[in-house]
Amino acid sequence: MAVVLVVVGSVGQAQTTGNPGFNDYTINALGSGTTSCTSLTFITPLIMTFQVSGQPFSPVMIYVSPVPCVPGTFTGTSCQGTVLDLAVFPPPFNLTFGFTNAVGTFTYVLPMPPVSPPITVATQSMLLCVPSFLTLFTQAYDVTLT
Repeated sequence: MAVVLVVVGSVGQAQTTGNPGFNDYTINALGSGTTSCTSLTFITPLIMTFQVSGQPFSPVMIYVSPVPCVPGTFTGTSCQGTVLDLAVFPPPFNLTFGFTNAVGTFTYVLPMPPVSPPITVATQSMLLCVPSFLTLFTQAYDVTLT
C-alpha cells in the first residue's frame, strides 16, 4: 500500500511547469501539470512508475539527485524556457534513457524494496526537442521514500 503526500513548492522562483503531452513527468500517475519542487512521499515497498509525456519519438533521460530540488538552477540552452531544477553539485545521475513512443509517452518501472531510514532524492526528466536537439526539461520532484 502506498500513501502519498503532494505539496506544491514555492511559486516565487523560476521553475518548470509540466504540460501534459509536451513536457510532463509523473511518478505513479501523480504530479501531472505541477511546478517543480513538488514533494511526493511513498511508503515502501512499492512499484514506482516514472512516466514522461512529450512529442512522439523524442529522446528522454530521467535524472536523480541526492540533494533537494533547487528551482531555476540552470537555464542554459533549453527550448521553451524550461529550466533544470536539480542541483549541479553533486551532479545528478542518469536513472534511465529511452524514447517516447508513437503517442509521446515513455515509461520506466522500478521495483522499490523497503527503505529504512527514510531517504529523499530529487528527480527530473529531460527531453530533447526535435529537430533542434535543445533540452526541454519537465518539472522536478523531491521524493521521499519511507
